[in-house]
Amino acid sequence: MNSGGAQKLKSQSGIFLVIFLGIAVLALFYTLWIRPALHSLEQIDRRIAELELLDERQTRLLPLYARLSQESFLEISEALTIPEKLPLPRESVTEISPAFRDFAERSGLTMISVTPQLRSIEAAPGRLVVDAVMAGHYSAMGSFVLLLSQLPYLERIETISVRQTGAGAGEKQLNLKIWLLVM
Repeated sequence: MNSGGAQKLKSQSGIFLVIFLGIAVLALFYTLWIRPALHSLEQIDRRIAELELLDERQTRLLPLYARLSQESFLEISEALTIPEKLPLPRESVTEISPAFRDFAERSGLTMISVTPQLRSIEAAPGRLVVDAVMAGHYSAMGSFVLLLSQLPYLERIETISVRQTGAGAGEKQLNLKIWLLVM
């Protein structure tokens, strides 16, 4: 009887061992294969959602892109000629303010001030920094900058800042820091 009970215990422990090993294999299978596969599927789903959003955006922008690509910008580029760079003689520095006033009037702005920083010639020989302040409607500022670009002694416009000045939505103040070439 003893041997029958031991054999019954061996067979029960063998069943438990097989069940335990089966559960361990399933847990290992889940941990090493199914869980990473689920994680990568979640990443793929997120990427698909991002791509669908990008596709929707591009679909919305396609008519605008088609219209812009059909328009010819050559007419504008031909009208915007860049003059040859020639330095302004030092004696003609007094002509800067009238030129800026003329450009402001032609573009519909009011010149508030044009201040050449004469010390900038010492710091950067051959170059003069001019601070200009204009006021007027926002739409006129683009034409002012285009007129300014026609100056042969304009080296670069370093900064342009625009701020609201009046109660009207279009009333702005344009502050420019401009570098001019001088002899």
